[in-house]
Amino acid sequence: MAISGSSIIKIVDKNNVVFNELTIADVYNTYNTQSNLEDLKVRAFDIKTKTFKLTKVRVIIDTGIKPTDNIFLSSGQSLALSKGESIYTTKGWLSFEELKASDYDSLRVYCNGKVAGNGYFLQQHWLKECIELSYTTEQIAEIAETSKSVIERWAFNYKLVLNKGKKRVYANESHPWFTKKLFKIPIPPDRVFNKLLHLPLDIAVHLAKVVKLETGQPTQTYLIDIINGYNNFTANTMAVSNKDY
Repeated sequence: MAISGSSIIKIVDKNNVVFNELTIADVYNTYNTQSNLEDLKVRAFDIKTKTFKLTKVRVIIDTGIKPTDNIFLSSGQSLALSKGESIYTTKGWLSFEELKASDYDSLRVYCNGKVAGNGYFLQQHWLKECIELSYTTEQIAEIAETSKSVIERWAFNYKLVLNKGKKRVYANESHPWFTKKLFKIPIPPDRVFNKLLHLPLDIAVHLAKVVKLETGQPTQTYLIDIINGYNNFTANTMAVSNKDY
């Protein structure tokens, strides 16, 4: 089990802050000596806390050229992985084969990284209040500084029904943006920090939908073995299992 050498790995410092992003092939070529591995830190997904934690690398394995399959997410990310390799979802660890055999529209993939826009739509109560105030999807997207598709995805995640119809028009004095009726949290969470977790949002989690599964081509693959017992590492924002290594 392994992933494509073109997959992106985030290299972090002792505070779990990203200072470099390299392909796993470049990580292998740059760090795969004992002295270099001692300083190499990446991210792994903590299933208990649902956050991405700093972890140390034991070894990077060249697993050779293998047939791969591609998973495409609504976030725009994709991952090429070998047969039997799995990623972490809202229904647990699932391989390409298991995803293909399942109703993958009903699940989401845990992803690491920043989200689009100002981040207000991450808060269920904010999105719900927008809907109760008769905002349309287009209007919510404008206020949240993101696209309609992002608002639709998060409304689906929260099981909220968006309003249809024409965009409403507000005078400045009555628009909730100016009255701050909607904005109970003063700092957009992706601009500064995640208030709930007290962590940079880059360490926190967002959920993405699987939009396409596609058989790929044989390619050079690698695997990272982690010291801290998480049994996974993060590649292209997804948690990739290495539990069978």
